[in-house]
Amino acid sequence: MYVFILLISLRECGASDPRDKVFAVLGVLETHLPAASVYKIRPNYHETYTTRDAYTEITKMLLKMLPNLWVLSFVGDPSLQNTELRLPSWVPDLTCPNVESMQNLKGHLSLYAAASSLQRVPYKGELLFDGFTLTLKGVYFDTIVESIPFKDDYWAHKIGRDEYVQRTGKRLSQWLEKVLQTSYDEPADSVLWKTITAGKSGTLGFPVIADKTFRDFVVYYMMKLCSNRASSATFNQLLATVRSFPTIHTAFKDLVALAAADNRGGPSAKYLETIAGLHQSTDIFTEAWGLQTPNHILFRTSKGRFGQGPVSLQPGEQVWLISNAQMPLVLRPVEGTDSFNLIGVAYIHGCMHGELVAEWGDKYQSVKIV
Repeated sequence: MYVFILLISLRECGASDPRDKVFAVLGVLETHLPAASVYKIRPNYHETYTTRDAYTEITKMLLKMLPNLWVLSFVGDPSLQNTELRLPSWVPDLTCPNVESMQNLKGHLSLYAAASSLQRVPYKGELLFDGFTLTLKGVYFDTIVESIPFKDDYWAHKIGRDEYVQRTGKRLSQWLEKVLQTSYDEPADSVLWKTITAGKSGTLGFPVIADKTFRDFVVYYMMKLCSNRASSATFNQLLATVRSFPTIHTAFKDLVALAAADNRGGPSAKYLETIAGLHQSTDIFTEAWGLQTPNHILFRTSKGRFGQGPVSLQPGEQVWLISNAQMPLVLRPVEGTDSFNLIGVAYIHGCMHGELVAEWGDKYQSVKIV
């Protein structure tokens, strides 16, 4: 695992020869392998041994050595890859910096076990290589039908406060409308905030989020939009959507009633306390939203599931639960073949701890990734 962490960290470093990103760790790798290990890589600067060869070879080794197919969680979004290297979609591009994953390397822990019931299948024979093709065992889960913007570029730009409020209000309207089209037994607003935070509330230093935190977050922006005449259209759109969320709608109506009563004699202690609570919840949720993986997007599946995944994902792509993998994979069919490109890993609410895979038993099949 140490070698893997070292390789991932080397993404941030420059190299006159990209193959050195692999060759630099070979000495460390030797100390972590048994003397009789068959996993041997040697520095090779011959022009016929390309960066593609080096990166593929080290990835094959790590996939065999490490549990739970961890390496696939750090491949990175295809939009960030150096296409000139012609890497297989399942091989991390070590020349690409600033690639983050929903997986967590702190303490070598994972928050997820999406295919936990599939781990009963013997690992031997489930990981096959044929040149630059990787064959795994898994279960087709669902198809993506819609992608929903998640973290807009306005996070990275300096814009006025009013414009920020406007954009966040529009984003909230869109999120709330889309999550109403999902199929869960729990409240839709709860599904939404848990998907936005990828189920990380209170884990590994992540802020503690609750239903009230998100409710206050929405009410705060409704209050801000309501107080700005220029934002009336955005406010009316958000208000119309929020009417389908009883707890949020009631909380906003209560705040309006409290403000109206206070207009006759100045703000009351209860009103000031309520506003302070909204500010605190908004700060917490904004931090949680900001901590999410860059270059991600929300999505909805044909079975009414809600998830978060790579920004490059498109409607029509498939979600697979792979044996021994802790997160579902988003796979793009390669036209005219029975193979797929790996787009990345995904968080799908209600499916991250083996909740659904038990019903499939032995219905897993081979899937080829190129």
